[in-house]
Amino acid sequence: MGNMCFEDLSGKKESHILMVGLDAAGKTTILHKLKVNAGLGDTAPTIGALNLEELELPRARAHLRFLAYDISDHTRELYREYYSWAHAIVFVVDSNDRSRIACPHGECNECARDLLRTLLRSADLHRDAPLLVFANKQDLPGAMCCRELRERLELDNITQGRQWLVQACSALTGDGFEDGIESLIKALRHQKA
Repeated sequence: MGNMCFEDLSGKKESHILMVGLDAAGKTTILHKLKVNAGLGDTAPTIGALNLEELELPRARAHLRFLAYDISDHTRELYREYYSWAHAIVFVVDSNDRSRIACPHGECNECARDLLRTLLRSADLHRDAPLLVFANKQDLPGAMCCRELRERLELDNITQGRQWLVQACSALTGDGFEDGIESLIKALRHQKA
């Protein structure tokens, strides 16, 4: 999980962005790639560690300060602590792992759809917080397209009127990150207007 916050260059109120997803979806790699904007480097599964990242995306015309609290997938109960202050959500999905997108036997909280559903149903989460779904690992053959991912996550049913976008991306190449973050910034600016 990551907590990202950005402040407009104009100095307006900062917004907090919650980054979540199943283990091995690519959350830490995405944060690392956005930080160094160079080679992939070494990333390891997060096991209770804390990552603090600060970066600037020139195309976004905003200073983005990423405070990334990457927490092991086995400590999901800690997610709730961050819901109340999240103005937006970034949900990272391994779009190449169909077996973990949606459980065929009802809710299990071991698949991406159910984790996202639980998050969006929380009374602690702002109802107007926009959602960005990063469809990661698009560089792999057989990765689901955004339309298939949208259907399998049941986004039309579970987003409850909230603004949302599925953005194809690759932690390996960095493709799609800036476009997704720019869209999220626009949604947040619209939300505050």
